[in-house]
Amino acid sequence: MCIGTLASGVKSQVLLKLYNDTLYNYEYAGGDEFNADKLDETYWLNGLGWTRVLMNTDLAFNPNNVQLQDGLIKFLAKKEDSLYTLGMYEIDSALVKRKNLKLDSNRFLTRYSAGCIISRAKMQYGLYELRFKVEEGRGIWPAFWFFGGTKNDEIDAFELKGEKRNAIHVDTHCPTGCDRGYTDKFSFSKNWGGWLPVKEPLDQAFNLMHLEWEQEEVSWYFNGYPLAYFKGRFSTPMNLYLNTSVAKDGEAFKPGPDQSNSWPNTYSVDYIRIWQSNGKSDTIQLKQGRLKDVDSVYTNKPSKKKGLTYKRTEFSSSKAFVYLCLNSPNSLTVKLNGKLNSNKSRIHIRGEKTDVLLNDLTKQNKVEIKSGEKLLRLEITDGKRKYTKYLRLTF
Repeated sequence: MCIGTLASGVKSQVLLKLYNDTLYNYEYAGGDEFNADKLDETYWLNGLGWTRVLMNTDLAFNPNNVQLQDGLIKFLAKKEDSLYTLGMYEIDSALVKRKNLKLDSNRFLTRYSAGCIISRAKMQYGLYELRFKVEEGRGIWPAFWFFGGTKNDEIDAFELKGEKRNAIHVDTHCPTGCDRGYTDKFSFSKNWGGWLPVKEPLDQAFNLMHLEWEQEEVSWYFNGYPLAYFKGRFSTPMNLYLNTSVAKDGEAFKPGPDQSNSWPNTYSVDYIRIWQSNGKSDTIQLKQGRLKDVDSVYTNKPSKKKGLTYKRTEFSSSKAFVYLCLNSPNSLTVKLNGKLNSNKSRIHIRGEKTDVLLNDLTKQNKVEIKSGEKLLRLEITDGKRKYTKYLRLTF
């Protein structure tokens, strides 16, 4: 896959979503490729924001646990003792009371450290794409989420656990309780959200997570395949969080680590990309830009398609994400992720002199564009129907 770098300011990539027999257009609207040597602190805050220490898990967030290397941002979880003198705002008074803790001059010993970054700007509606890789490890807790700053104002794109190698946790938390009131197949009351199984261990390869936040609903996609659907309104802009953490026995997202863990544990993110819907017009503009290539085949996908978090009626028409990237006047990159990725699917690209048929959509394809082309016809066939767009090339 390829995309123009943030520095170029060129929208060199277009994303198409095939849904309900229609190709919807999306334009790149921002994000971070994490190609620099250090964190862009005009865009990100390095830390949890409201505290350095989570007393209930004996964990500290250390800015040194966020590292940029080889085009990735890495969030390190470490087993290390650190002594902090806490500000009054950092003291968990409920925990102190519940466990009858005695703090000497507000000093607290943490046993683990982790890394976290937060977007300085609040975000809202859009399609968010994260390319990530995790490592196995009991109690390790990587996450990609949105938080509005007040209690129960949160969208969890994912929370993972290092011992749950084949599962993704998605959730929502609403100030009005909109995540409650569901019932399971036995008519028992149940909150929305939970663990969703995937076919392959998450620590074996990079994967893609898409979260589409719309006015009346939120949808989750894993490697282009529908994963979860929530019907509800989140009208408050939120900050975007990327972090790893360490759970603790007896606390949220238990269990914690044990003697089997290897340290440090790394949660790697290649990029976060933000896409904005641009309607469904038949002709889209594609500009040449400065690019980087990530040629990956994403074979992992959800293994269960039922329950409260999966709406079959909503997702039955969701077929694929198609990426188009203009590398040069003579080179176009095409990549497809999702259900359309089958032996019956084809992509046909034609112009006055260009005529290329792509039969293997499981891989990234680079199309040679003949000299002088200004307008290309893109045809996507799923074995039953044909979907068409016109690409106006701009150099």
